[in-house]
Amino acid sequence: MNAHAVKSALLVLLFGLSACVLDAGDSQSLEGNASTMVSQLPLEDCTEFGCPNGCVQIDYGVDENANGALDASEVDGTEYICHGANGQDGAAGVDGADGDQGLQGESGADGADGADGSQGPQGEPGADGEDGSDGAQGPQGEPGADGADGADGAQGPQGEPGADGADGADGADGADGAQGPQGEPGADGQDGADGADGAQGPQGEPGADGQDGADGADGAAGTDGVDGQDGEDGSDCTVSQTDCQATLSCEDGTSVSWELYGCSCDNCGVCDFETTNDCTQDCFGTWGGTALVDNCGICQADPANDCVQDCAGNWGGLAVEDNCGTCDADATNDC
Repeated sequence: MNAHAVKSALLVLLFGLSACVLDAGDSQSLEGNASTMVSQLPLEDCTEFGCPNGCVQIDYGVDENANGALDASEVDGTEYICHGANGQDGAAGVDGADGDQGLQGESGADGADGADGSQGPQGEPGADGEDGSDGAQGPQGEPGADGADGADGAQGPQGEPGADGADGADGADGADGAQGPQGEPGADGQDGADGADGAQGPQGEPGADGQDGADGADGAAGTDGVDGQDGEDGSDCTVSQTDCQATLSCEDGTSVSWELYGCSCDNCGVCDFETTNDCTQDCFGTWGGTALVDNCGICQADPANDCVQDCAGNWGGLAVEDNCGTCDADATNDC
């Protein structure tokens, strides 16, 4: 019988509300009979059930698909437990102290770089470059004019005046004279055009960040809200079982009863969820009796009195075997 199983599951049903409840949506199976389930659901609007302060819906049934939960299609019955009335408002709490000042915010990002400054004035012209080296020697000049005739030789003795000789050949040209001194340097040429402006130098490092502004004053602390109403303390509940009926009773006088689905009581007064163990009648017609009909057709409850076979194999027979091994029911012919 599974009466203990029903109690074990239902004793944990209701806590925290006037009708003692589990967490919303919880299901409990009955120990020893996992197919029987009980679940609950808190409801706010229960006026149609006569509960102005809300209630708890209790569903019960058999977990036919064995998924460990009581599905909507498996609910065999529903009951409602009303919440108690709200208690009086508690006194307003004292205003809390102002909180500590918050941490200083992060420094702002650096500002954008300023625009490039205007180009400075052009520098002074550079100094004149050194004079270039002497140019290569020019080509040789035209040969000079023939030199003067040499002096006449001493006059020999006057010979016979001969005929006038032919004129002698011209003498060889004399060597070139040494190069004369270098002339004065020419005047400096005009200054060349100014070169293009050089590339702009790298940008200087950004200036240091300015100091953070002072933190604003803390705002005044807000007033505490009014405390909510205290709910009425829930009452303790117990579960009892009579035959196949379970009853949930709470200290506030609330109670609910329901028939346990799948439970039945046999003819011996035993109530459980099994039909294979129902008691039967014995041969005297007594429910749950132990009397049986023996092999001689006699109904009795004492196995020691059951009939036996005689030596001829007849149940309840009178034949006995004599000392000569003869089996019959006639004692007058025993050897």
